[in-house]
Amino acid sequence: MVSLVHNAYGAVEFRDTTGDHLWKTAGNWYPTGVPGYGSGSVIIGGSNTCLIDSTTTAQTDAIYAGHSYRPAGTCYLNIDGSGSTLNVKGHFWLGASANGYNCTTSLTNGAFVKTAWVTASSYTEIGAASGSIGKLNITGASTVFEPYALNLGYSSGSNGQMYLYSGTVNFGGNLTIGRLGDGKLNLCGGSILNQAGSYNSIYMANATGTTCTLWMTNGLINTANGGLVVGNVGSATVTMDGGEMDLGFLWLGTAANPYSSGVVHLNGGLIKLSGTNLSVKSGSTLDITGGALSLGGTVTDITTYGNVTAYGGEGVFHYEYVSGPRTIVTALPVGIGNLWNEEAELSTAQHITFSGTTRQGAFTDPGRTTLIEAGGNVYAFFRQYAGSGNFEIYRAVSTDGGVNFTVEYNPC
Repeated sequence: MVSLVHNAYGAVEFRDTTGDHLWKTAGNWYPTGVPGYGSGSVIIGGSNTCLIDSTTTAQTDAIYAGHSYRPAGTCYLNIDGSGSTLNVKGHFWLGASANGYNCTTSLTNGAFVKTAWVTASSYTEIGAASGSIGKLNITGASTVFEPYALNLGYSSGSNGQMYLYSGTVNFGGNLTIGRLGDGKLNLCGGSILNQAGSYNSIYMANATGTTCTLWMTNGLINTANGGLVVGNVGSATVTMDGGEMDLGFLWLGTAANPYSSGVVHLNGGLIKLSGTNLSVKSGSTLDITGGALSLGGTVTDITTYGNVTAYGGEGVFHYEYVSGPRTIVTALPVGIGNLWNEEAELSTAQHITFSGTTRQGAFTDPGRTTLIEAGGNVYAFFRQYAGSGNFEIYRAVSTDGGVNFTVEYNPC
């Protein structure tokens, strides 16, 4: 649990004495004057409102917003307008004191925030203290630049939320949704980018017993040098209705943590893996009802390294039931191997140009019957994108006891 105590020797208080809410007004600060680098940490009370407007470049050593030197409640730190800038050398904590000292920070209309750019051990913590809530809203082509770690739900019992409508979040360390507390990331537009040359990733649920979600309707998440872990220690859920994720890897649950699990609902948009590392742990679910999942590399790469692990008797395989062919909504094979000549497997009428592979597996029809028992044959066919080395799953054909049926996958 984190609970900050006011240090009269190392902190500057925003008291809003004049009532104009402005950072740039000297009379709003105690002991005196607008702070700068070397003035100490800035603390903003749990019931204050502070505005950095388009004429202000605010500079400080650290910020603890939602602090207990004022009555409990929600403080508002707003950075608004092109030219409004906040530079923080060290920590940037929202919801800094425990039990009801909350903070909502909004970046609007081209605002710019750069945090922890001097001290490598300093981080941006949204929802820093136990029992408190931190929220970060970003819109209007605004930017957050965090060279190190960015955490939503830093402490046990905390709650951290980030809502990106437009603009950019650029992070160089790991972005954690639910470090020890609850975390939520809603992406309705804009971009979340791993800084160039950084190999860090997005982690969800770094503790058990937390609620950690990522909901995406538009925009871009790019961690091509890293990846996305849905359920690192605990459980987490991703719902994707639109937009694009460019990932180096996607893990649902982790082998090292027995209580970890992840659920991904791909209802629209594109999840693109620059590598071929997709892992769906036992108890986890990848449920594709729309959109597309694209694997980088080639079938040979997947076969050689064997690092695609989906369902295969452990993860959950879902598909929609229709009166004709059944629609695959999760369509990734496990341990791809045994490449064959599709000419020998398909009649001329069925033939298209793709490569294929076989895999033992089990298909189940929720609420109905088992269509194929473990040990039956499942054929997953791949089609190559024109002019690229990327493959998409096109369809799967399975047989069980002489009964043939076809499972179709139609990418958007």
